[in-house]
Amino acid sequence: MRVIIVGAGEVGLHVAQVLSREHHEVTLIETSEEVARRVGMALDVQVRAGNGADPRVLEEAGIAQADMLLAVTGSDEVNILSCLMASSLTRLPVKVARVRDQAYEAALDQLRGEPYRIDLCLHPEREAAHMALQLMEIPSGREVAEFAEGKVLLVSTGMDSTSPFLNRRLRDVQAGVAPGGKILIAALRRGDSLIIPHGEDLVLEGDQVFLVAERERVLEALKSLGKGIQTPQRVILYGASKIAQYLASILEEKPFSVKFICSDQALCNRLLAQFKRVAVLCGEGTDQDLLLEFNVQDADYFISASEDEEENILVALLAKRLGAKRTMALVSRLSYISLVSSIGVDVVLNPQMAAVDKILRHVRKGEVLRVATLGGETAEALEAFVGHRSELLHKPLREIRFPREAIIGAVIRESAILIPHGETVLREGDRVVIFAKRGAVPYVERLLMAQEELG
Repeated sequence: MRVIIVGAGEVGLHVAQVLSREHHEVTLIETSEEVARRVGMALDVQVRAGNGADPRVLEEAGIAQADMLLAVTGSDEVNILSCLMASSLTRLPVKVARVRDQAYEAALDQLRGEPYRIDLCLHPEREAAHMALQLMEIPSGREVAEFAEGKVLLVSTGMDSTSPFLNRRLRDVQAGVAPGGKILIAALRRGDSLIIPHGEDLVLEGDQVFLVAERERVLEALKSLGKGIQTPQRVILYGASKIAQYLASILEEKPFSVKFICSDQALCNRLLAQFKRVAVLCGEGTDQDLLLEFNVQDADYFISASEDEEENILVALLAKRLGAKRTMALVSRLSYISLVSSIGVDVVLNPQMAAVDKILRHVRKGEVLRVATLGGETAEALEAFVGHRSELLHKPLREIRFPREAIIGAVIRESAILIPHGETVLREGDRVVIFAKRGAVPYVERLLMAQEELG
């Protein structure tokens, strides 16, 4: 696939890195010559310095031969204009624009139609706010991904010293957590390694366990693993970012007690007038006395979401030390994710990852409905239709040469959710949720589609 990416920010760089690793032809357009030079030295992609909304620059980048344009600069106007220019130059199959300003939201439906044909409008901050809400609704979950219109969840949680299943074989853990085979343990993360486990593998303290189950069975599984399942009631938000404001607006409509700390006095005044059920206090999140005044020690969830990611990490750690039961920090740099998780922050929220997942759905071959990046970028979970030429059809799963580093976690057949086993036979039209390490994704794509369809 030939992909042109406009903008070398966090989203653009990460997508370029992922796609180039998978041997797609990537051209990155960046206005700053210095940034373009550094990117060209760091990544195995073509880089052009220029304005991605300039038709001449797009033509020089090969827009006529491209399969996809991703416009992900920090400017909504540039992103929209890049897509419109591409539409005027060629019948590009897929165009994606990052659009964050609410003023444009009313026009998004028009932008998706003719003659503009923008296929996807990304809103990373809003996606991240909804991701935060999902995590709050699954107590003790570190990562959550929804599939089958929310009926199937993939949830990760840490194994601590209180778990009754430590140092037990996976087959015994599976039987204890989910008698009757209603839940699947799809993977273990141990340190920096992700393991697609087998029955004889041991579950150790410190492991991160990935579960696949119907939504209504997830809390039951977490409880069996010795995890708390009480839904949070008292939430404290810190920060002036768009994500913090979106999340506060959502939480105001939920049955939570919500407090909002913000260091920007003008924004505090506006929020005081805007919110009816959210208590707002102006001050710095690093102020221990302020946190205690807001009863941080009684908070079920403390979410640090300012524009400064180092501050978010520090404030989340301070809140944890003062007694907050669970903490979440907004972190933009993907390289920070594994580090932050290891030093005591319970959940890392990354808006770039949410945007990348939306884009990958359009990159993956086959009828892919949903993609989620998990395990600190080391793995992918995807939901896809089983096509009529798929190699997965008409024989038991145990007879299929499925890659060792991938596993089918669930099958959606009409209205039924099946947790598969070795004797399960897939049918045309089934939807499958597959968890795979990055390196196994191309093989999974090949199984979902016939060789001739892959091109």
